[in-house]
Amino acid sequence: MLALNEDGIVNLLRRLNNKPARMKAKFQRRIYSSKCAVLLPYFSYAFSDDVIASVHRQALTNHSKRQGILLVVFYSLYWPIAAGTLACFAALKIDCKACAIPLSQFRFFISLWALKVRHNITTDTFLHYKLWLPERKAILHEYLQRHEIATLLDWLNRHTDTSQIECKASFDTLCQENGIESTRNVAVISNHKVTLREGTSLPKRDLFSKTDGMFGGSDAQAWTYDPVSSTWSDGQHRVVERQLLNVLETASAQKSIVVQLSLTNHETMTRFSSGALCTFRVVTFKLPRGRAEHFRSVLRMPVGEMSVDNFGAGGLAAGIDDQGRLTSAVKKGVVNESWNTHPDTNAPITGIQLPFFDEIVNCALNAHNLLTDIVSVGWDIAWTQHGPIIVEGNVSWGGDTLQIPSGIPLGQRFCELYESAKHAT
Repeated sequence: MLALNEDGIVNLLRRLNNKPARMKAKFQRRIYSSKCAVLLPYFSYAFSDDVIASVHRQALTNHSKRQGILLVVFYSLYWPIAAGTLACFAALKIDCKACAIPLSQFRFFISLWALKVRHNITTDTFLHYKLWLPERKAILHEYLQRHEIATLLDWLNRHTDTSQIECKASFDTLCQENGIESTRNVAVISNHKVTLREGTSLPKRDLFSKTDGMFGGSDAQAWTYDPVSSTWSDGQHRVVERQLLNVLETASAQKSIVVQLSLTNHETMTRFSSGALCTFRVVTFKLPRGRAEHFRSVLRMPVGEMSVDNFGAGGLAAGIDDQGRLTSAVKKGVVNESWNTHPDTNAPITGIQLPFFDEIVNCALNAHNLLTDIVSVGWDIAWTQHGPIIVEGNVSWGGDTLQIPSGIPLGQRFCELYESAKHAT
């Protein structure tokens, strides 16, 4: 283990502010997530009266029915060309044989192009939901794509102040005021200023730092405390308190950072982890003047050297059925890898019953009823030695995490809940 010198601080800061990697990832996302921005008459959901088609239309038009005829005519001619270009790029970029896609490159191109033109499907959606499979193609219209979920949830919350849930510093205060067990913030660092919640120094315990408002865990870092040397380690360097705060202060120039007490998996959860914390993503709905109800949940599991369990950052996710049983786990990639056992612990995943799952769900329902009237929240909850503890709440909870692991689309139930919420707000 190396002592942290000036070069070490620079390396830590690069890891916390990896802009080139983010820019490259952003470019890739734009290519793979490109879609038509106009509702075209040949889209499958353009004129259908069912609730799922209606929600697809609202996601695309942002609830506006006004689209100029010239714009529609232009895109009607332009989109097949653009869709063909995007499909060609994907077909040239992706090795079907290596990715276990049972299509030739030409059939891959044709299938993707057809789905883009007819259903406005992004390349990401085609790959992640394996829409070349006949059984998936048959329920294609029931899947809600990532950008659709984001648009729909943003619209529902357009007149709602979501900051108390989205801001990790405010969320901690809100939970404490309402007696909700949650991860406790020990420090908030913003614009080079450190605000300690209690006392004059950091607690001599394992800590966890992450950017306030950042999704995906890309900036998260575990800091393991050594009582013998009174230092914290990130796995590469060992730092004293002043050095740790210096690193976080410098990284806080353009973003707020929260430092929290690390949580530990309950012994029954260690089999699902390579070492870091596992969390349940529990999505709940609460209609105006109603009580919260459970919608769907998944278990997210860290692998390898990960310090977070985020699905989008390389972790595993397994669906959970109504009886609290796990589906097979999936690792998100160009084409998702499926796992029946954890790759690090070899513990079985598929079909395992979670006897405490009701407690996890009740924790989320209680939090939703006590803390907020936001229509839908995705709660990240850890099962620890002290029971369920809420890590954070997510107003934009992402459809991929809920749909990809089990392959079950959000479908009719989500659309009906959405329509009920829309008419009640």
